Amino acid sequence: SNSAQQLLPSPPVCSRFPCGRPFFIGSRREPRGRSRGKLMAVEDLSHTPAERAAAAAAKAAAGGGTEQDLADERAAFADAEEQTIGAGDGQHIIVIGAGLVGSLCAVMLRRKGFKVHVFERYRDPSSLPGASRRSINLSLSCRGLRAIRELSGGMCEDLLEKWCTRQRGRIVHMPGGETVFSPYGKDDSECLYSISRTDLNNFLMEWAQKEGVEYHVDHTLSDTSEFTGPDKVGCTLHFNRRGEDPHWASKPKFDVDAQSSNDEGSQSPESTNASDSPTSSDSDDSVKVQRKARYEFAGQVKPKCTTTRTKSISSTRIRVRALCPVIACDGAGSRVRHSLQRAGLLTCTEEVIQRGYKEVGFPNKGGKDLDAKGPNGEQVCDAREGVHIWPRGDHMLLGLANLDGSHSGQLYMDLKGTKESFEAFTDTPEGRERCAAFCEKHYADALDAVGGLDRMVRQITTNPTGLLANVRTSRWAVDGKVLLIGDACHAMVPFFAQGCNSGFEDTLCLSRFFDQFCCKNGQLAPELCTAENFVKCFAATEEERKPNAAAIHDMAMENFVELRDKWGDPRFQALKKVEQTLEATFRDKFRTRYAMVVFGGAGNLSYANAKHLGSVQWEIIEELCAGFIDEVALGRAVEEVDLERAEILLDQRLVRLHVELGVDLATVGH
Repeated sequence: SNSAQQLLPSPPVCSRFPCGRPFFIGSRREPRGRSRGKLMAVEDLSHTPAERAAAAAAKAAAGGGTEQDLADERAAFADAEEQTIGAGDGQHIIVIGAGLVGSLCAVMLRRKGFKVHVFERYRDPSSLPGASRRSINLSLSCRGLRAIRELSGGMCEDLLEKWCTRQRGRIVHMPGGETVFSPYGKDDSECLYSISRTDLNNFLMEWAQKEGVEYHVDHTLSDTSEFTGPDKVGCTLHFNRRGEDPHWASKPKFDVDAQSSNDEGSQSPESTNASDSPTSSDSDDSVKVQRKARYEFAGQVKPKCTTTRTKSISSTRIRVRALCPVIACDGAGSRVRHSLQRAGLLTCTEEVIQRGYKEVGFPNKGGKDLDAKGPNGEQVCDAREGVHIWPRGDHMLLGLANLDGSHSGQLYMDLKGTKESFEAFTDTPEGRERCAAFCEKHYADALDAVGGLDRMVRQITTNPTGLLANVRTSRWAVDGKVLLIGDACHAMVPFFAQGCNSGFEDTLCLSRFFDQFCCKNGQLAPELCTAENFVKCFAATEEERKPNAAAIHDMAMENFVELRDKWGDPRFQALKKVEQTLEATFRDKFRTRYAMVVFGGAGNLSYANAKHLGSVQWEIIEELCAGFIDEVALGRAVEEVDLERAEILLDQRLVRLHVELGVDLATVGH
C-alpha cells in the first residue's frame, strides 16, 4: 500500500554528517476513526519579516551592530568544518526547509531519481517556537490537490479520506442573526478540504521518508551563506548545527484528555524550542528543565504539555560546499532570500498589514444555530460542511471545521487602537470588560459554539497575536545555483486560502520543467543534468509562476476586504446572487472568479488569467444591476436580471477574451 499512515521502516540517516539523524515525526495524530491526540497546526513565526525587523531594530537601539555581527559570523565560518554534497554529476539536489512545500518538492525530486538532501532548522513540528499556539487550518483546493495527485502516485485520495473535512461553501452569519449560504462552486463536487497544517506536514514528511529522502535536521542556515561566484551551479551554505547532550530529548509529551471538562484560564506556553536557555542556577549541562503549559486552541480541551530536556550544548558551525542546485522552500522568513538580498542578487518587499488574528477555538461540535438556514428555516448546509464567516466591517470571525466536528476559529481585527483592537483587549479587568462588551455586541450568535462569553473573552485576551504579511521578491532564480518557491518568495495573507495551494502549484510547475530539461520519461537523465539545463529549468519556472504569484497576492488582499466589509452589504449579496445565476445559466461562458481561482489551474486558467477575467465579469454584473438601486429592488435582482442582455455582453466581452487567453472553462473543477 502507498498509505503514508502505515508504520514506516527506519528512515535513512544522513551518512555525510557524523551527527546526522533522521527527521523524527513528533506529535503524530491518528487518522479518522482512531483515537487521536489533537495537537493542532502550528506556524513558525519566529523569523517572520516583521519579527526579524523588530529584532534588528531593538538590537540597533541597544547599540548592537548587525553588519559587524555578520562579518564576525562570516569570519567564524572560514574555519568551520567543511562537507561536500554533490560531485558535479547533476544527480544531487539540496532542499532548504521541510515544511509543506519543501516536503512535497523533496518527494517530487526523489521520485525522478535525484538524491535529495533536505536541511531543516528543527527536528520535528513539535519543536517549532510557539508549538500549539497558532492553529490556522489550511484549505486544500484543486490547485494543491492536482499537484499532489500528479506527483504522488495515489496518495491524494488517502489524504482526503483520512485527514480532511469537506467544505461546501461559506456560511455567512449576518449582524441581525440570519445566515446566508454561498456555495463555492456550481455543485457540491466543487468544494474545499479543511486540514490541520500539522497533519498535512506530517503526512508529507512521512511520505518523503518512505521515498528515501535524506534529512539533515537541527541545521539553521546563516545569512552569511554564499551564492555568488562565476559558476552557474554551486554555492556554499553556512549552517549552525545544534549539538546536544546524549540524553537530550526534543519531543514534548502531550497529555490530552479529550473528555476533560476543565475550563481553567488559558496561558501562553513557554517556548519549547531547543535553543532556549533554561532558567536554572545549576551549571551542570545535564540539568533538566521542566516546562508545563496549558493552552486553549481550536476545538480541543487544553493539552497539558510537559517538556523534559537537558540543556543543549553549543552549536557547531559547518560549511557545506554544494556542487548541486539548491531549492529554497524555507518560508516567509527565508534565510536563503535574506542571504541573496544581502549579496545584492535580489530585492524584496515585506509588507505587514495592520490587522492581525487570534485563535478562537469552537470546541462545541456544531453549536446552536450554526447551520445555514433557507428562507423557510430549512437546513441548506450543515455547520460542519461550511466555512463560517461573521463579517463585521473592521473585524471578522472565521471558523473552519475539524475532523471531530469542532471548528478552528480566528478573529481578525486591528492590531492597534483604543477601542476595538487587540491592543485594547488586554488581560486586565478593564481589557476583559471591553472585550466582553465587544463579543456580546458583535458575536453573540457564536458564543454557544465557542463555549460561552467567558471562554471567548479569555481566548481573545490571552492567546498570542498572529501577524499577517505579504512578501514579494524581484527574482526567484539565480542561474542554476538556487531557486526560491512557495512562501520563500511569495508569502501572502490567507484570505483566498491559496498559500499552500500556490506553493504546491509551484512544485508541479517545477516538476514539469525538470521533465522538459533534465529528464527522460520522467526520470533524471545524467547527460541532461547540466548547469545550462538547470539554469533553463529555474528561469522557466520563475517566468511562468512569478506573474501568477503577483495576481494571487492582489486577489488575496481584495478577498480580505470582501470578506470583512462587503458580505454584510445587501447590494453586494444581491450582485453575488446574480453572479451565481449567470454561472448556472451560461456555464460554458461564465464561471465566477472564485471558482476560476480555487478550482482552476488547468486549461490555462492561471491566477493571472483568473484575475483578468474576473475583473471583466464583475464589470458586466455591475452593468446588469445598475438599475436595481434600493434594497427592495435589489431583492428582485435575481428574478428580474435581463439574461438576454447578459448573454450579449458575455459574447462581446468575455468569450472573445477566453479565445485570446487560450482559456478552457470546461477544465474548472476537481
